[in-house]
Amino acid sequence: MIELVLSMMLWIHNVTGYTIPEPPDISLVSKEIMLSYAYGCDLDPIPEENIQLCDTRKDWNLSEDGPLGMYDHVKKAIIMPDDFDINSIHDKSILLHEVVHHLQYANDVHNNVECKAKLEKEAYELQDEWLREKHNTNLYEAVGMNKVFFYLKTECMHHFY
Repeated sequence: MIELVLSMMLWIHNVTGYTIPEPPDISLVSKEIMLSYAYGCDLDPIPEENIQLCDTRKDWNLSEDGPLGMYDHVKKAIIMPDDFDINSIHDKSILLHEVVHHLQYANDVHNNVECKAKLEKEAYELQDEWLREKHNTNLYEAVGMNKVFFYLKTECMHHFY
C-alpha cells in the first residue's frame, strides 16, 4: 500500500504544489474501532456540563457504515476500515482524501483556513479531480455522496448563526 500512498502524494504535489512529507502511518481497523474513535468522547474537549453528550455521541452513526476513513493529524496516521480493498476505486479515493489531509497538515494549510470545513472542501475537490482523471468517474458516482452532504461538510457553518 505504501507505493499507492506515495503515488497519491506525488499526484497531490503536482496539482497543489504542496511539499511531500514522510508518508503517513496507515492502520486498518474494525468498523467498531473506527466508530469509537470518530464518535467517542475520550479525546474530545467537551465541557463537564455537556458530559451527557458523550453518552449520546457514542451511538451516533452518521452513515450506514460509519466513517469511511480518518486522518489523525497528531499521530500523522490514516485510519481505514480493515475491509479496505486496494482494487476498489471507491476505497482508493477515500484513501486519497485522507492523504490530502496528511499533506494539508504537513504544509500548515490548516493554519490558514477559515474553518476545518475548508480542508474538507479541498480534499473532496481533489478526490473528485483524481477520480475524473484516473478513473473517468466522479465523487458523487464513486462514493455515493450527494450535493447536500458535500455542502454541509465543506462550508463554515458559523455564517448561518
